[in-house]
Amino acid sequence: MTQRATISTVSGRAAAAAAGVAILAVAVACASAPTGGEGTPQVRATASECVPLPPGEEDEPLVETRASNIPGYQTLLTTQDFEYICMEVPVDIELAWGVLPGIYQEIGIPVATSDPTKRMVANPGFEVQRIAGSRMNRWLDCGTSRTGPMANAYQVTLTVETRLGEAAEGTTEVKSLVTGEALNRSTASFPVPCASRETLEVVIADKIAEALGAG
Repeated sequence: MTQRATISTVSGRAAAAAAGVAILAVAVACASAPTGGEGTPQVRATASECVPLPPGEEDEPLVETRASNIPGYQTLLTTQDFEYICMEVPVDIELAWGVLPGIYQEIGIPVATSDPTKRMVANPGFEVQRIAGSRMNRWLDCGTSRTGPMANAYQVTLTVETRLGEAAEGTTEVKSLVTGEALNRSTASFPVPCASRETLEVVIADKIAEALGAG
């Protein structure tokens, strides 16, 4: 599953600012392998299509629209939509649920929400500079400024959610959503939307498999 990002621009005095954000949107839509330089861990989980939920329980696509007010400019609207990334691990779902909150803590994601009925843990937004010891450009593509990747240079607010489902007997679907925004605190700017590089989702699933001796 991939993520898509679109952005609407405005006319008049905001044209220059809108053009800059549009360039960032292209970078988000074309996110590829990370350029942070960290090594890639062995992958024990396997990518999969998300298992459809029963009628009435489907996940609605998550769409976020924000209005940024810049003094002297018209309002700039940014819209970005997200999809879950699904992996499968050859472990029982109850065993996977037992280790998932600890894995969040291990890699540096505070568990803000935990729902045993949905087998879901999440953090709707927290400021962070590193996850699992790696700088944020490994996990997010926020575009590039003159000083380098904005995921590393700016203050990142990260959102992560993981849900578990039963893909088959003895196999667990690990469905994660990762997104964020980056803010340059040294200027009176607005947050830049960030797209997942689809690496953190893999690490979460892989660590579940590793913790339970799978793979």
